[in-house]
Amino acid sequence: MSKRLLSVVAVLIAASAGADAPPKPNGIKIGDGRLHPFLAVRAAYDSAAGFFPAASGGEEIRGDFIITPSLGLAFALDTPSTAVNFRGQGGFAWYTGLVTPSATPMSYVNALVGLDTAFNKTGAVEVQIGDTFSRTNATANLASSIGVISLFNSAYLAVPIHPGGGAITVTPRVRWDVEFFSPQLPSRGLSGCNPNDIRCNPNLVQEMNYSNLNASLGGRWKFLPKTAVVADVQFDHRTYFNTSDPTPPAPGTPAPTAGANLTSYILRGTAGLSGLITSRLSVLALIGGAGDFGLGRGASPLAQAEVAYLGSDLTLRGGYLLAMNPVPVYGTVGQHRGYAEFRATFFGRLTARLFGAFDYIDFPVINDTVMGTTRLVDRNDYFVTVQSEIAVQIISILSVSVSYNLSWRIPGNGAPVGNQYVRHEPALNVMLSY
Repeated sequence: MSKRLLSVVAVLIAASAGADAPPKPNGIKIGDGRLHPFLAVRAAYDSAAGFFPAASGGEEIRGDFIITPSLGLAFALDTPSTAVNFRGQGGFAWYTGLVTPSATPMSYVNALVGLDTAFNKTGAVEVQIGDTFSRTNATANLASSIGVISLFNSAYLAVPIHPGGGAITVTPRVRWDVEFFSPQLPSRGLSGCNPNDIRCNPNLVQEMNYSNLNASLGGRWKFLPKTAVVADVQFDHRTYFNTSDPTPPAPGTPAPTAGANLTSYILRGTAGLSGLITSRLSVLALIGGAGDFGLGRGASPLAQAEVAYLGSDLTLRGGYLLAMNPVPVYGTVGQHRGYAEFRATFFGRLTARLFGAFDYIDFPVINDTVMGTTRLVDRNDYFVTVQSEIAVQIISILSVSVSYNLSWRIPGNGAPVGNQYVRHEPALNVMLSY
């Protein structure tokens, strides 16, 4: 957004009689790229910071005010043959204890580092290398609850091949993910949680630590200038560092228990259409299937349908997603998501974003032990997600935004203690970036 504002200012100055030369862009010039140091401060209220002892016994969810200062660097280089984009920041999430004094020990060091590169972009064989590292209390692990610290790293290598004039692209790609979990609050078990249940016992969250190796082969054929037929085949091999597969059960018997993880071997395939059908209207239509060759033995159709309006200052997007992914304990999980997004820019410096999604999460049937009783459960959860933000670029180096996020999890039958919560997160964000 700051680059856009600077471009507008430069045009106005150049058009004025007797105007000076346009101001230099922000950043420290390094070769063909620019380095941007930045300082950010976030002040937020989290209504579901964690579980704390209740006056009537047991635990209850409480909130707290959190102040997170962070420092970082961003580097961008984009030439016809090479692209390098780096962003790294680290900070400290300070739980002030103003609302819940016992939340102060939840304070933690966070980090986010991302690198994406592309070499020989115009050649017949392109090479892309990248990595993402994060330490945060947000995780995509659907088997866990709130109050978990995630240490995540994902590295990838892709080799897009552009034979001929580039109408056809074939991309082999490999990605390796690892994620490690730890309790955000000093270890204390939740009442009603089976001591062996790794989904709700904070002393056992590390049992979900995993390694995920993904290999894929994608193809794209541009039969029109901005429209293409796409196809993709992927294979996920998910293993766990601290647990091993349980003894294979008799055919037709649910395998996993709440104290074990299942190795996953998921094969996916999709094909469809992607691109612009008018100068502003974009569509994506994919269909396919997936199956797990591990003990989870799951199978599911796959699909995605999306329509987007891409205006110069307005973007509208909406769609439906049906996916199947590996997950601790259950082996695999099916996800049905309906989503919509609105983005707009006003006066060149004010931006607004609103995103909403509803997820239906389908877990496989498992043997679940609750308070010493073993039962078969077919669990289905629901998620409601709302994200909103209004940001303004006050000057080229200073931006301010206010945001509000809603996360509402409605667990189904057989969900462990602690999986039901409503999280409200209003926040004020201030960033200085040169």
